[in-house]
Amino acid sequence: MIYPTIKRVKYTHFPSHKNGGQLISVEFDKLSFLPERIFQVLEVLSGEIRGNHARKTTSQYLICMSGKITSTIKDMHGNTESKILTRGDSVYLPPYIWDSQLFHTKHSVLLVLCDTFYSKEDYIEDWDLFCSLLEEKS
Repeated sequence: MIYPTIKRVKYTHFPSHKNGGQLISVEFDKLSFLPERIFQVLEVLSGEIRGNHARKTTSQYLICMSGKITSTIKDMHGNTESKILTRGDSVYLPPYIWDSQLFHTKHSVLLVLCDTFYSKEDYIEDWDLFCSLLEEKS
C-alpha cells in the first residue's frame, strides 16, 4: 500500500452569506465523496486540542463553522503542515493522515463530514503505532 502524503490534503472555502445571520452552504456534489456520517465538535475550551489520530479507511472534511481552529496534519513520511481555519474554511483529509485541531476560542465549531460510518477499529490513536505501519510496509 502507498500511504498518502500531505500533498493529497486539500484546503477549500465554503462561502458564508449574511441573511439574518450567517449561512454556510456545503454542496455535496462539490465534495470528493458523498458523506455517510456528519458530526460537530463544539464547546471545546480555548487552548484545547482535539483529534490527535489518523484513520485507516475514512476520508473527512473538517469545516470551521465559527471561531478559529488550527488544523495540524502529519503524514507517515514526516511532513507536517498547520493552517488556521476560520468560518467556512475546510480541510480534506484522506486516510492515513494524522490530524489534530487546536481550538482558539470556546465558541469555535467544527463540522466533520465522513465517507464511512463510525468504527473504533478505523482509528489509529497512537503516534508510534502510526509510524510503525510505514516501517512494516518498507
